[in-house]
Amino acid sequence: MHVGRLSDPLLLQGEAPAGPSAVRPDPLARHYAVNTPRPKRSYQAPRALSQAEILATIDDFANCATRARRAGVDGVEIHGASGYLPMQFLSTNTNLRTDAWGGTMERRAAFLLACVDAMIAATSRDFVAVKVSPGWTVNDVFDDDAPATYSHVVRELSRCGIAYLQFADMSVGWDVCGTLAPLFEGPVMLYNGFTRRTGADAVRQGRAQLVAFGQAFIANPDLVERLRNNQPITRPRVETYYTQGEEGYTDYPVYADADEQSMQSPDEPLVPV
Repeated sequence: MHVGRLSDPLLLQGEAPAGPSAVRPDPLARHYAVNTPRPKRSYQAPRALSQAEILATIDDFANCATRARRAGVDGVEIHGASGYLPMQFLSTNTNLRTDAWGGTMERRAAFLLACVDAMIAATSRDFVAVKVSPGWTVNDVFDDDAPATYSHVVRELSRCGIAYLQFADMSVGWDVCGTLAPLFEGPVMLYNGFTRRTGADAVRQGRAQLVAFGQAFIANPDLVERLRNNQPITRPRVETYYTQGEEGYTDYPVYADADEQSMQSPDEPLVPV
């Protein structure tokens, strides 16, 4: 994950954040990181990444994959969604470059695809996956023709043979799943507020081979067992998101030790506290 222009000098030793182009985010754009050291103030003006910095960032993605494999994890996923750096390169309002990394649809997709290639070369095809959010405008990103952009991206990712492709199952004015899933010759993972029941329905109906659970996994270290055994799940504590210690990260209990008042049905939409 690389947030690109959404960072802050407070987190960068005083340096300006950088993105594909020097386009400042809307100061009213949605802030995800509610408890980071970054205060809720207007985004700072970013600078454009140089050619050398782009290549170094691609190497950083590959090095992260190498270290993850060395650490024994099952795989890595590029966060190419939510207006972060890969999506900033893809989007027409944030990528105003006229070099090999911007302009045409193919050139705007080049950064993400180069990261994928580098990570595969450093590890293996079945170790690398990608998450995208086609048509989203979160964090002030827009695309003049998102169906065309992401159709190209998905075709290229299919040729790469990655482990899976993840995107949101939501309405953005066009049928994302119906448009993109047929273009990808591999497992498709959907996300966006699934419960046990709706996730099972998505797989049973053939809309996806995999379903992602995000917030539920934060609060339930034994989520798989709870879903399998029809046990209630613990609701996550929003105030601990993105904090700097163990609270809200490694201190959630397993089912046997959980407080009944903090739990809910796994088949109902998750209600964080």
